[in-house]
Amino acid sequence: MTTEGAIVIAIIILAVIIAVGLAFLLVRLAKSDRKINPVLTVILILVVIGAGYALINGGRDSFLKADLTPDSQEKTDYWPRDTMILQEINDLEPLQEKSWKKLSPDEKVAALQKVADIESRHLGIDEATEIKVKRQKMPYTMIGQFDPTDQSVAVNSIYLDQGTPYLLINTTCHEVYHGYEMYLVDAMADRKISRKQHTYDKAKQYLNEFSNYKDGSADFAGYYGQACEADARTYAEDAVMSYRTQINAHYGRNAISNKQKKYLIKDPGTNEMFYIIPDLDNVDGTNR
Repeated sequence: MTTEGAIVIAIIILAVIIAVGLAFLLVRLAKSDRKINPVLTVILILVVIGAGYALINGGRDSFLKADLTPDSQEKTDYWPRDTMILQEINDLEPLQEKSWKKLSPDEKVAALQKVADIESRHLGIDEATEIKVKRQKMPYTMIGQFDPTDQSVAVNSIYLDQGTPYLLINTTCHEVYHGYEMYLVDAMADRKISRKQHTYDKAKQYLNEFSNYKDGSADFAGYYGQACEADARTYAEDAVMSYRTQINAHYGRNAISNKQKKYLIKDPGTNEMFYIIPDLDNVDGTNR
């Protein structure tokens, strides 16, 4: 039973107790010598019915509103990704391209786990589910997938060995977002999202797509166009920009040109320098 269900049942029991108490009072009055005013009796019955209805519906709505505000809706704003990357920048050193090539498979998984932890916290699902990164043998056509059975991001061993760190960061963030999508669907099923909240329509759309999921084997265009996939792609692309920008700014990528320096700003809390542009490759007008 969900917490909401327990609260509603308790409210119903309270309403029943009030109704039984009123009925008992009316019976006692009927047996006494006092004259009962029929109009007053009807009014009292209607008041009890109205109070019970208000308790049940008002209590439920209050629970729904309290359950999702502000934590689950505002965690993305409260835990901005760039701030968390700066806080964890020392642990993200393995994600440099020159460092990545020297890592063992287990060390690469550990580095990607740090990314998954940051993204889970950024999305506000870190307290509800712990998403683990694991390597797994898959067809060459797959880079990774989200496994709902154990809430994990599975990364293709082939790409873990041969892929660049930013390809794997993209995959990790893409799959963590799928975990977020499933979290929204579960929250809607548990009635923790009300129809008035902006995430309700998204959760409903994701549920419909998961129920009739197109895996791309027969209809790639249908797979690519699903909202659950499009949203995950957009989210992952934005994330990669953040990681790439902050990691390159902190650890350096060749010499910093005068054109690049104008994009550097200082974080007032930590005095760390970081870029505010999305793509370092094209700052000088060249590709490296």
